[in-house]
Amino acid sequence: MFRSGFLTWLLAPLSAVLLTGCSVFGDRSGTEEVAFEVIERIDDRVEIRRYGPRQAVAAPMASSNETNSAFRQLFNYISGDNEPETEISMTAPVQMSRQPELTGQLADDGAMLFFLPAAMASAPQPANQDLRVITIPPRTEAVIRFSGTRGWERVDEFEAELRAALEGTNWVPQGEPAGYFYDPPWTLPWARRNEVSLIVEGS
Repeated sequence: MFRSGFLTWLLAPLSAVLLTGCSVFGDRSGTEEVAFEVIERIDDRVEIRRYGPRQAVAAPMASSNETNSAFRQLFNYISGDNEPETEISMTAPVQMSRQPELTGQLADDGAMLFFLPAAMASAPQPANQDLRVITIPPRTEAVIRFSGTRGWERVDEFEAELRAALEGTNWVPQGEPAGYFYDPPWTLPWARRNEVSLIVEGS
């Protein structure tokens, strides 16, 4: 799960470009967000979503301290470090995950993922052989939303809350959680959109 040091991966090249249109108040206008359908609301913070297929590029994290390196590799990829040197728009959210169905065998500590724009029919191949282009099939996820600070400890905290919220429902969580993070670090903590997600199956 996410540990301290999470914010460092957003600090390096972001000041001019990450999530264009974001502000200190959490305005994400102008940034494409991954589409989903809400199929049920469990309470005011927990919802069941249906996601369609998504393309993403994933970078390995050899340890919990590799977030900055993973982000830099992904940022280079969308900036043109690919074949044929195509610039790709940033989308939201950025995901960090140890879910093996997303990360494969990239690294012991999981991967960081950038989702590619929905209109992109095929992803350019990374010039960096450490990166991997993946297609995530349609799936159903339970998601809990929170604001404030981010890190592995927070993911642990809200994973527990999410699992508790699903008890007694028709939704059974599967596997490991993932974190969705929508805002740059200069966004005021109370305005940040952060989420923890679990794959679910109906019982």
